[in-house]
Amino acid sequence: MTNKFLLRNKENSLLNQYWYSTKTIDTIILEVEDHISKRSSKNLPWRIAFVSTPSIYFSIAEAQRSQCNVFDIDEKWKKDSGFVSYNFNEPTNISDDMKNKFTMVIIDPPFITKEVWQKYTETAHFLLCNPDNEADDSSKSNCIIASTIAENQQMMEEFLNVHPVKFKPSIPNLVYQYNLYCNYQSEVLSQINPEVDF
Repeated sequence: MTNKFLLRNKENSLLNQYWYSTKTIDTIILEVEDHISKRSSKNLPWRIAFVSTPSIYFSIAEAQRSQCNVFDIDEKWKKDSGFVSYNFNEPTNISDDMKNKFTMVIIDPPFITKEVWQKYTETAHFLLCNPDNEADDSSKSNCIIASTIAENQQMMEEFLNVHPVKFKPSIPNLVYQYNLYCNYQSEVLSQINPEVDF
């Protein structure tokens, strides 16, 4: 099935903006839905922050978006009620009413450097409900999904206590391969992505 977001939104190389494939978007959405389901089954609140990941945010069901926000520099989405104008150079320049309110953050920075990830780490800690607590499954309230290159593994473990999962995202127009990293065990993301060559 064709992804409407991908049809309507061209990548912007000036913003280093490259979209996941439809299969990758669908898989991450399955993981998001699993988080929502687990917390809802325990009557626990949930709220999800999509940080520099508009392709995921705009691909989830509209009914779920009411408890989600997308944090992005691209103002073309500013009319959406969940849009938050976000520049990683000001990592905590976010309304205080969003501080420690999110149970999951999904992060895909436009750059892979240590300096950029330090800023995204600040943002994640600002947004998460329990920024200093570890998660062991997706019903916990500080779940992190992040994407960057394999060479950043040690840095990612140090900054966000996230570890690579088996599922690797397909980003068709990006010249190098990313890994996905999580701070909890994921059944959905423990599968191989057939789009990615190993």
